[in-house]
Amino acid sequence: MYGGELPKRPQGFGFGVVKSNIYGVHGLLSKEGHELVKRNEVLEETVNQNTMLLMSLLEAMRNGKPSTELIDAAQSSLRKANPK
Repeated sequence: MYGGELPKRPQGFGFGVVKSNIYGVHGLLSKEGHELVKRNEVLEETVNQNTMLLMSLLEAMRNGKPSTELIDAAQSSLRKANPK
């Protein structure tokens, strides 16, 4: 409609409407969505690390040889994940 360019004052939307009123929400939602994807990646990595740590602890407990370092690391990890 505008030949690939967005005019400062789009036509057909009434007086006082500027391009940010029309296209600004899409840009904001896109930015927030990108930030949520980044946060989700960080959380997913944290969950994966905690899962591996707990699996190691359970395996060591099954073998009867859990080290105090492994137990302390698991406790610390769980405290960081669930602060109260």
